[in-house]
Amino acid sequence: METYSHKKRSRRASKSMAFVGILILVAMLLAACGSNTTTGGGSTPTANPATPTVAPPSDLITAGTLTVGSDTTYPPQEYIDTATNQATGFDIDLIAAIAQRMGLKSKPVTTSFDTIINSLVAKRFDVVISAVSVTPSPPNVRKRLILYHTLMLVSPY
Repeated sequence: METYSHKKRSRRASKSMAFVGILILVAMLLAACGSNTTTGGGSTPTANPATPTVAPPSDLITAGTLTVGSDTTYPPQEYIDTATNQATGFDIDLIAAIAQRMGLKSKPVTTSFDTIINSLVAKRFDVVISAVSVTPSPPNVRKRLILYHTLMLVSPY
């Protein structure tokens, strides 16, 4: 008899926990569907893309443009979109956002991964971005490394 009541209580607890879980899930879904607009005068300012928030390098290959070397054969990080024949992907979006913060346009240039660092050192690009593992870099390109997850944006400045 004692075993039976324990099972009954356990089923009741499981049903209660499932009900609470469903209520929490519904509440989160409803909160996500809500509007974040305000009716008052206090709004959060957003950055103006025309106003640089980071100083651009002074020795760009082309003034006003960040020339970016990338091995565009590694989707979804960087690849050539067959519909537009343009470089696209996470890395391309990331470097475009960085360039925008500097008040620049980004110009992705496809290059071979085997020569990407040497091309950067030879000043064929202002920066390179490509999905790479984080490993020790040669001293001549170690000056500025910006790590983003397992991606590496390298600049020889």
